Amino acid sequence: MTPIFLEYKVIDHNITYYIIYVFIYNLSLKLVTMYTINPSSHTILNYNVSLEPEQIFSNISGNITYYTLNRHKILAYNSRNLIVAKNGLILKEKINNDSFSCLVNANFPGIANDSFPNLYKLADIHIFNKKLKFIITGVIFTFVTSILLGKMVRKYDKIN
Repeated sequence: MTPIFLEYKVIDHNITYYIIYVFIYNLSLKLVTMYTINPSSHTILNYNVSLEPEQIFSNISGNITYYTLNRHKILAYNSRNLIVAKNGLILKEKINNDSFSCLVNANFPGIANDSFPNLYKLADIHIFNKKLKFIITGVIFTFVTSILLGKMVRKYDKIN
């Protein structure tokens, strides 16, 4: 069962990170698990928090527009710095000229039914990356070569 969650991509002065809100008790804001994922530093932090409604909801009106979320069109209102879904959920927020946040993935009533994201992929964590593969291959090659050379030297010493 996929939990109810909202995944926001935040770009703040050319630094990208993700914030995921997981609602533990249906849509209660009293207890929410918040994941903060930073691909630059390969970190995943999680907190249990209580959200204020203003953090994810807004009551604005403006021009009617559509917000596209994973090929789903969501009816929304467009204001100066906000795009808000018809149910009040903040979809995109421009904080200043260098910072904004936008909803990129969700399993939320009236928005989308997406699956929960892979946190390790978001954090760009790889168990075997290219550098590590070369290092492991070099260590194995060195070990095998030293064993072969040791056997050859012992064999040569026995002959002489």
